[in-house]
Amino acid sequence: MSIEVKEITYKNFGKCVSISNGLIQTLVTVDVGPRIISFQAIHGTEMLFQDLERQFLWDNKEIKEKYGEDSSFWLYGGHRLRIAPEKMPDSYQPDNEPVVYTLLSDGVRFSAYQKENKIQLSFEIIMSGDSQNMMVVHCAQNCTQESQRISLWGITALQAGGLLIVPQNEKHDLFSGPNRTFSLWPYSDLKDSRLWIGNRYMTWEEREPSKNPFKIGMNNQSGWAAYLLNQYAFVKRFVYNQQAVYPDSGSSLEIFSRNGLLELESLSPFYQLAPNEEVRHVENWSVFPVESFSGRCNEMALEQFVNTNL
Repeated sequence: MSIEVKEITYKNFGKCVSISNGLIQTLVTVDVGPRIISFQAIHGTEMLFQDLERQFLWDNKEIKEKYGEDSSFWLYGGHRLRIAPEKMPDSYQPDNEPVVYTLLSDGVRFSAYQKENKIQLSFEIIMSGDSQNMMVVHCAQNCTQESQRISLWGITALQAGGLLIVPQNEKHDLFSGPNRTFSLWPYSDLKDSRLWIGNRYMTWEEREPSKNPFKIGMNNQSGWAAYLLNQYAFVKRFVYNQQAVYPDSGSSLEIFSRNGLLELESLSPFYQLAPNEEVRHVENWSVFPVESFSGRCNEMALEQFVNTNL
């Protein structure tokens, strides 16, 4: 199968670029963003959250002071690229202007220059003709005259109603030292019933909207997490570097939930970027049908499901 790339108008997001190989399809906004606003198997379940009602908005004093009195950051939904560690207002620079995109031999590159932050952010969607996988290659270029220490932060907003499965790091011998770290944000309640932590897996059930926000980070050495929704699995994979330093007390993977929004976030190690230097962080996405699963608090059931389906 060949890859089809075309411009379409999608819902209330305006002009988008559709990329499909006949097995999977993704849509990227180009009137704003960019956002990967849709990702699904052909005729399958939409996996990404779309803020059609524009309920997620940041327009606080810090944003208006740095970016202008009329500035607002709209989430829009889907997948976005930001720089870690998170800062207000730097992580929320408004991106409500048209996006530059370039056709590649095997995909499309989408770019947006953050003038106030002096950094060029872009991502490439790379897709082959016969696979249910695609690569999302995140790029950041330092456009200042000084060195910058940054991490690339890929944030994917997922539809509510599903189950997230995250592997725990493998066990070692008694004297090998600690190999699991968790970072908890001040508002996170470890007694939240949506969270379950086992010895091999951690799960999060994104149920009806909750007013209680929750965020946790971890040193995910396996380099993957899966989200199950309506008998489809969305799997995000990335490379973990055990010798590198990661943001947020060593987090390579983070989960954030608020008001029915679930974000699955991968982070690159810290990089020291010289002026005009560029760095990349790659995620591999896949989506495919799976059998239904209800054993989110059962270690053996999780192990069997993962080995059989993922």
